[in-house]
Amino acid sequence: MSSCAICETTNGNGLAVCQTCATEFADRLAWLDRIGLPALQAVAYRQVNLDRSSTRVARTTADSQPPIDETALDLYREVEQWLQHLGGRIGLTPIGHDRDGQPVSIHDWAWLIPHLIGWSGRIWKLPDIADWDRQLTSLHERVSAMSEPRAERRLIGVCPTCLPETRTPILADPDTQYAVCPACGEFLTLRDVRAAYLTSAGVLHITRTQGAAAKWIRHNLRVHVTGRDLMNARQQGRIHPRHIEGRYWEWDLTDLLAVANRKQTREEH
Repeated sequence: MSSCAICETTNGNGLAVCQTCATEFADRLAWLDRIGLPALQAVAYRQVNLDRSSTRVARTTADSQPPIDETALDLYREVEQWLQHLGGRIGLTPIGHDRDGQPVSIHDWAWLIPHLIGWSGRIWKLPDIADWDRQLTSLHERVSAMSEPRAERRLIGVCPTCLPETRTPILADPDTQYAVCPACGEFLTLRDVRAAYLTSAGVLHITRTQGAAAKWIRHNLRVHVTGRDLMNARQQGRIHPRHIEGRYWEWDLTDLLAVANRKQTREEH
């Protein structure tokens, strides 16, 4: 019995790397081959736009940008060089040498990756396989972050620290909970920023059902409020929605924010 060189768990297959780590290593290589590097190449040469913004904004941004994304291209080259060094270590010929005298395979990534997977038995025997695994994991994460579609950033509110001198807009992805103000550097909790922004707006919100109003709270404030919570608050006289006609209700945003704050306080305690 020996321990895996990567995860250090007991390994009963007699190899330096356990089956789980070997599979994950090969899967990351395969992902780079089929998805990651082709997508990153398209990003580098601006053949795709990964920002989910409006057509007008996307077109304006594309017109103002250089034809090549240097950051993506640098990462693309870094990954290919890493693959060439790994190929050189396991003897995938023909082999050259870099400026430090380290062996490198002179093939490109499209040829290298299938052969690295096919000759993975040589990789598991490398004495520094754990370092290669960490490097591959890091490259995989960086390529994924740069080559996958990015969620559209939305206006959350304005920075309360910059007020009243400046109304600095705070933009963030829909699922983000925190942000840093680009103007003053203040660390912000987006739920509080959104609540303050809506309170200052002092507007009304019209929905067809109580459940729709609760969904609005969950979407905008990230507090799990249900239609029953709103019904209970209405029966207790805490909020006073106005029935318009049919199934439509008019809600004061201040009331909805108060319900969300009470629910959040209960959950925290």
